[in-house]
Amino acid sequence: EGGIFLLKEFGFDGFSQVLPTFTLRVDKGPLSLIFGNIDGCLSHKLIEPLYDFENVFSNPMEYGGQVKLNTNRFVADGWMNWEKGIHFNADYQEELTLGLSTFTYLFKSDKIKISIPLQAYIAHKGGQIDTVPYPVFTHFNSAAGITFNYQSSNKNTFLQNFETQNYWVYNKDLSFTKELPFIEGKGFFTNSSIGFKHGFAIVLQY
Repeated sequence: EGGIFLLKEFGFDGFSQVLPTFTLRVDKGPLSLIFGNIDGCLSHKLIEPLYDFENVFSNPMEYGGQVKLNTNRFVADGWMNWEKGIHFNADYQEELTLGLSTFTYLFKSDKIKISIPLQAYIAHKGGQIDTVPYPVFTHFNSAAGITFNYQSSNKNTFLQNFETQNYWVYNKDLSFTKELPFIEGKGFFTNSSIGFKHGFAIVLQY
């Protein structure tokens, strides 16, 4: 696949971004190998503390390599996004991110789905051929949890759907030189929603 990506923002003259696109994709049953412009942004299905949803607008293009697996009981997405490369004597650092997102379904039917998600996201800045004195930066973020989803098959039922996602989140600064104000952290993230008949819904995020 090949083409061109154009970003036009209202209130600005011309185009904010004009980028060539190229993707080489090999699909074999449930397995997909992707090189070039990978399936990025929301397709990674990372939770918001690990990956800002606004990347859809601010960073819609991801370049690198990706491996995806999609079976009835297991879904996985592993990728490397080469955000900024360098040449010899560059006055900036090389930047890349690596990620892994998996869902293992413990139970799956037309109405109910229960899964165990595991997620990891690593951001790295460095390089051996640049001229800047900045230290190497490596930051690790991860999440593990359980999700439950119920979807009614009857449109006249008062309770139409219910979903809850519950994650234990952990991050750690793996850099040799610590520059962040927090070296390590952990927390709990939950996102739940209830949908009723006639479109009424309740959403809870903590």
